[in-house]
Amino acid sequence: MKKTLLFIQLMILFQFANPVCAQEAKNKIVLSGILAHYEQISKYGSAEVVHGYYQYPVDPGIEVLYLRNLSKNISLGTGICYQKGKIMDFIINQYRFHFADVSIPILFSSHFNLDERNGLLIATGLYGGKAILLKAESTGSTDGWYEFSDFDISWYSDDAFFLDIYFGAGYSYSISQKSSISIMPFVKYRANTVWLNEFQKKLHYGVKLSYSFNF
Repeated sequence: MKKTLLFIQLMILFQFANPVCAQEAKNKIVLSGILAHYEQISKYGSAEVVHGYYQYPVDPGIEVLYLRNLSKNISLGTGICYQKGKIMDFIINQYRFHFADVSIPILFSSHFNLDERNGLLIATGLYGGKAILLKAESTGSTDGWYEFSDFDISWYSDDAFFLDIYFGAGYSYSISQKSSISIMPFVKYRANTVWLNEFQKKLHYGVKLSYSFNF
C-alpha cells in the first residue's frame, strides 16, 4: 500500500506541475500545525486517582501539502503528515503507549468565498501511512512508570500500515492575494485497523491551523 500511495503522489505532482500563467495562481503550498486527540477503547473506573493517567490527551502534529487547482473552487493535493499521539489502557497492569502516525494524504479541497477576505473550506480524502511505536510504559507492581521494549509486548505485531478516511470543514481569512490563514476541525476514521487499535478507537479528531501561499 505504501508503494501505491507514493506512486499516486508522484503522478499527481507530475500531472499538475505545469508552468503557472501570470494572470492566475493555480498552485498552493499549505503548512499546518495540528492538535489531535486519540481516544482509548476501555476506561478505568478510578482514572482520576491514577498518577500519570491521560484523561484527555492532545498531541501535536505537522503537515505540508501541495495543492493544484482543478477549477475555481476545487483543488487536488498531496504531501506528508507527521502526527504524534498517546493512549492508555488497562490489561493486567496499567499501560501507556506513545506513537506517531506518518502518512501521505491525497485530498480534495473546496473553497467558497464569503467576501473578499473571508471564506469557507471543506476537505476530504485519504491518509495512508504507518503507525510507529515511540515508547511503551507500564507501572508494574509500583506506582511509577517505566519504559519497556516492544519485544516485551505479547500482542505487538508489524501490522502497522493504515488507511484513514478524512473529512474537515473550517474558516479561512485572506492576508493578501497570495496568502491566507485558516482553522479547520477534522475527523479521521481508520478504514483498516493496526495493532494499536486493540486499545485505540478507529475515530479520532482534532484541529488544523494553517498558512497557505498561492503561486
